[in-house]
Amino acid sequence: MQPAIVASNLVCPVGLAAAPACAAMRAGLRVFEESELLGPAGTPVVCSAISRVPKSRSIRLRLEWMLSRALAPLLDESLLGQLEVPKLPLLVGFLERPRRGGDERLATRVLDEAIAILGARSDAPRSQLFFGGAPSGFRAMARARELLEGGDSPACIVLALDSWLDARSLLWLSEQTPLQTKRAHGVIPGEAAAALLLAAPGVFPRVFTQARLLALGFGEEASAKDPTAPLRGDGLRDAVAGALGAHADLGEVDLRMSDNPSTHAGAKEQMLLLARSLRAPVAELPQWLPAESLGHVGAAAGLAQVIWAAQASARGYLPGPRVLCTASNFSGGRGAALVEVTRCS
Repeated sequence: MQPAIVASNLVCPVGLAAAPACAAMRAGLRVFEESELLGPAGTPVVCSAISRVPKSRSIRLRLEWMLSRALAPLLDESLLGQLEVPKLPLLVGFLERPRRGGDERLATRVLDEAIAILGARSDAPRSQLFFGGAPSGFRAMARARELLEGGDSPACIVLALDSWLDARSLLWLSEQTPLQTKRAHGVIPGEAAAALLLAAPGVFPRVFTQARLLALGFGEEASAKDPTAPLRGDGLRDAVAGALGAHADLGEVDLRMSDNPSTHAGAKEQMLLLARSLRAPVAELPQWLPAESLGHVGAAAGLAQVIWAAQASARGYLPGPRVLCTASNFSGGRGAALVEVTRCS
């Protein structure tokens, strides 16, 4: 089955809805500013924050504010009125388990808040959290596809959200990779929430379809767990191979997207992917990096790529219909999604 993506939304530092956020990414806009948060050296960390969220808000309140904004367009009655069964499973991609000590209470409260927003439209027993950072959004999409294939629901809501803008998260992130300051180059912590409405083929009229999910793939990078192991890019290669499968060769993809947050290892993995997976020379294979505008948005990074592809297609500036999205986390998890947009000019 190739589920249809019939609605989407993105809340991030450069836009509070999908259309303006993606327009800002296309234009290369960003809001990277020194924050009140300090890095390990005691210097202010450059962050990418949503200005509408008060700086004094806790991480839980920031996440709840973002998810309420992200879900709102998906709950439009003119859209959900197409469904015969209004109760929808909610599948949420969330942060990596080692971060914040595997804070199950925070995750549970965020899921409960999302279910409360959906109200009677939510199928709480089948709603589920997926820990794992950026690839967790793709894990949630994989579960949504299973539910749709099994006939358990005509549609599912997939949500992924994250914020690095609290001291505990920044401390953990600084232990994984250097952070950006005025004196040093590194990762720019950000925050975002991304939401998709996935439906089985035929549930909605074709005019609603923004894109189709062709395939997903996952892998594990051994070097992330064993510092003595060389970085071979096996995890990303396996994830991409699983996503491409029989659908396409890497050289037949029109666009690559990556969550690479400007790290040396992330750039090296992408180069290894091209070197080991391209079967024939190609004139060009462009790559878009949402992190250049958003910073490192953690769990939301994977779905943000899918949403940008759909928006770019609707506005006629996507290079072609087939887009390969890739995501990685610091624990070695790798994920890939192959989507085909339906309105590419």
